[in-house]
Amino acid sequence: MPAEAGAFTPPASIQSNAAPTAAFAGAGAPSDSLGVAHLISAYQSLGHMGSNLDPLGLHTNASFPNRNKHVGSLDITHHGFTEKDLDRELNLKGNSSGGNTGYLEELATGPKVTLRKVVDNLKETYCGTLGIEYMHITDPAKQNWIRDKVSTGSDAHTKHTH
Repeated sequence: MPAEAGAFTPPASIQSNAAPTAAFAGAGAPSDSLGVAHLISAYQSLGHMGSNLDPLGLHTNASFPNRNKHVGSLDITHHGFTEKDLDRELNLKGNSSGGNTGYLEELATGPKVTLRKVVDNLKETYCGTLGIEYMHITDPAKQNWIRDKVSTGSDAHTKHTH
């Protein structure tokens, strides 16, 4: 079918339907790094929305109308994972945390871990009876200080994974 007059036609190199080269596709399973990084970021930014601020159950949902507003962002499916991914070892490629301390740094340099272990640690850290929200702080050093105290401070992460 001929292109319409004035329609954009991408260069041939973009139109190629060729399979990616082995060097580009990499050997083995696809990386989970980006999905895990986004999942961790979601918990750091929105985990407090899923925290249990009424552990005695004294208030109704009307008392906390926006409590579950963003909790869907904490779901693994929102980040490209399925229930089948929970118990397999994550395939994390690379060893850089982008300067962030906490879970990203530990996952970049630590032993293999399952998605279930990561989610359990994130829920325990950010969704308990104490809500923690610090991602509005623009200074990365201050973010890392808080992150160190809540996710790795006093061996918090280590004690949850052993």
